Amino acid sequence: MAFFETNQYQNLKNSLNSYTQAEKNLKNKTNPDLYYNRGVVHSYLENYKESYDDFLNAHKIDEGLNAEELSKNILNTFMQTVKSIKNQCGLKYKKLNQIFNSIPKTLKDTEFSLMSISDFLDIDGNIIDNFNVKNRLISAKAVQSVTKVFEVPL
Repeated sequence: MAFFETNQYQNLKNSLNSYTQAEKNLKNKTNPDLYYNRGVVHSYLENYKESYDDFLNAHKIDEGLNAEELSKNILNTFMQTVKSIKNQCGLKYKKLNQIFNSIPKTLKDTEFSLMSISDFLDIDGNIIDNFNVKNRLISAKAVQSVTKVFEVPL
């Protein structure tokens, strides 16, 4: 509950560690709530494969939890996202180029500086933790939204 009051992802990561430790300590791995709840945490953290697997495990133990439906929703969302990326959201090259060229590259008369999304990534393409974003903005345009199975409440 503290996560939703303070909006700190660290609390979700701590919850995830607790669920993982609880699973290790269980002699009989037949607690569907453990898998279901850990699947929810994985969904909030956008660990979709792990969430999918946990929901399937919960469903195998207790079909009444509707966890199979959640795993199918995660898979469908993932497949729709992959399809959108492959077909460039249905936009032709000329339109994508026009959108890309309309993204501001600099800011005038402001204390903020622009950065690209790639500035958040290390050499292997992983997101850099604890990145200093003070007085920095990302300039981008959304061409399509993706509906998630689980949205973290504001």
